[in-house]
Amino acid sequence: MNKTLSLNKLAIDPTAPDAEKEWKFWLLQFQDFVQLTVDPGIDLLKILRLYLTASTFEYVQDCKTYDDAITKLNEVYVKLQNVIFARYEFISRKQRDSESLEEFVHALQRMSKNCEYKNVTAEQYREEMIRDAFINNMSSNEIRTRLLVLSVISLQEAVNNAVALNSAKENAKLYTKSEPIINSVSATDPGIEMTNTSVATKQECYFCGNRRHPRVNCPARNTTCNNCGKVGHFAKVCRSASKRTEFVSVTSLVGSSSSSTATELENAIVEAKINGTNITAQIDTGSSLSFIDERLCKTLQLKLLPADGKVLMASTSFQSRLTGYTIADIELHGFRYSSFKLHILPNASSLQRVLQMFAAYFQWIPRFSEKIYALARCTTFPLPQPAVDAFEALKKDIVNSVVIAIDDELPFTVETDASDYAIAATLSQLVKPVAFFSRVLSNSEQRHSSVEKEAYAIVEAIRKWRHYLLGHHFHVITDQRSVAFMFNNKQAGKAKNDKIMRVYL
Repeated sequence: MNKTLSLNKLAIDPTAPDAEKEWKFWLLQFQDFVQLTVDPGIDLLKILRLYLTASTFEYVQDCKTYDDAITKLNEVYVKLQNVIFARYEFISRKQRDSESLEEFVHALQRMSKNCEYKNVTAEQYREEMIRDAFINNMSSNEIRTRLLVLSVISLQEAVNNAVALNSAKENAKLYTKSEPIINSVSATDPGIEMTNTSVATKQECYFCGNRRHPRVNCPARNTTCNNCGKVGHFAKVCRSASKRTEFVSVTSLVGSSSSSTATELENAIVEAKINGTNITAQIDTGSSLSFIDERLCKTLQLKLLPADGKVLMASTSFQSRLTGYTIADIELHGFRYSSFKLHILPNASSLQRVLQMFAAYFQWIPRFSEKIYALARCTTFPLPQPAVDAFEALKKDIVNSVVIAIDDELPFTVETDASDYAIAATLSQLVKPVAFFSRVLSNSEQRHSSVEKEAYAIVEAIRKWRHYLLGHHFHVITDQRSVAFMFNNKQAGKAKNDKIMRVYL
């Protein structure tokens, strides 16, 4: 029998994911091997050394007895399990999409071994359940982390330690007296004009607005301008004497009289004075201009001066027209700014905050640009019925919006659509949505045919989710069959503008 029995040497990496499982299996084999082949009275430590590699021998080279060596190897390979966390993982384990019921049961059986369930009384079981719920559901992650360091802890010990840690945390705050970090306002020339901050410094074509290129290759060479009616340039670069407005991107309002603010903006909310009157202001260093609410301007009896312009709210395409500007003296943090220019926004403290809130959730709302169109273009109060309906629909979509996590192993499907003034798309996997996209069309884009709008939707959606789709085969679904002829290999269609030409490239 001795000739037929054999045992592999212990060469397990302690950092391997299955190191503990492989060590326990090897130890069981070694004990059986010793029982069947080794005569009583032989030093088992010497037998153990014969089945160790050079790397594993380093762990037990100082051990004098067999029991000490086994204890040392247990310390190396067996990681201490936190019973509370093991039970939390066991209770929260759910069946996966590709997992059968039999596999799910086997997984639960394996996980239950780390939970160390024992024969206890009803009172002991009740205390253990209260302890687990107390640690798993407390709001402080810092205290939970400190408690999970202890592998064995009773309910009373957990409560005492948590109360002590919380008290120490509160007392530590008294040692530091820090002033809130507030962005400062720098004085601005009252006569400064609004400039387009989104234009990059580069050479552009005078006729189409793109990078400079030969005139014969210009896409606007034979195009009629929608602004002046002349042939040879796009409306966006038209220099005719028509009324043009500049756009300035802003993300907040200065001089807002709102009574409540979001928690994450508390450090940017400061007390200031306008012409000696106390007001609440929000500081935003990312904005090139300063703004004041129209109603606050009237309350302070500031003189309204005429001005023409529009502002784009946050990173969205929603815009609001300025009603003018005013000149006032501002006091902030002991500094006085004389003749400070403030641009006036209509109803800034109400509608625009709602639009920015909806904009934060646009990725989870299908056809977002189309649904918010009526609300974003509203300039009168009270809101008309179409704007009220749009507001209620968006609230419902935010409550009911559900997306799933992206799995790179599953195929992607891009489903697009276009309306008269917006395009939208949905990225899904196995008919489950993972992301939404929508964009409002510009005035010139709204004049294009429905086929071109549908093509816009496909191109913009693929560009939006390029980091997901690159290197994967995916399906594109559209309700406009004519678009399919624009993406075929024959390329028989004729491109009418530069954006459609990108489809062919």
